[in-house]
Amino acid sequence: MHDEIMRLIRNRLYEGKHPFARDSMGMTDFGDLTGILRKLPREKVEKYIAEIEKIFEVVKDCQACTAKLCAYLVFICEGILENKYQEYVVKLEPIQKNQRYNRDYKEEVRFHLKNS
Repeated sequence: MHDEIMRLIRNRLYEGKHPFARDSMGMTDFGDLTGILRKLPREKVEKYIAEIEKIFEVVKDCQACTAKLCAYLVFICEGILENKYQEYVVKLEPIQKNQRYNRDYKEEVRFHLKNS
């Protein structure tokens, strides 16, 4: 299971500047990853969150990908890692409010959670 989790995370590191483009494999993979991580013990989730956070460096120039990464982390951490959950809610909020397009990034992510 560890190898599969790390594959899903690392693929986003090497996918380019837009690993969470709308309806991309990254969105599908992270939908799957969210379900997997939510079933793990807290200690393991913490370890994988640290790996996922490395993706912020890849998406730093893309508001949409940054917002979607935050949204995935919100869904992963909710009820498991409350401090991290709050951190990502706070990080996502201004991105969602200060965008050029009327997109609900959290709902885009939620769609992929339901379909994974």
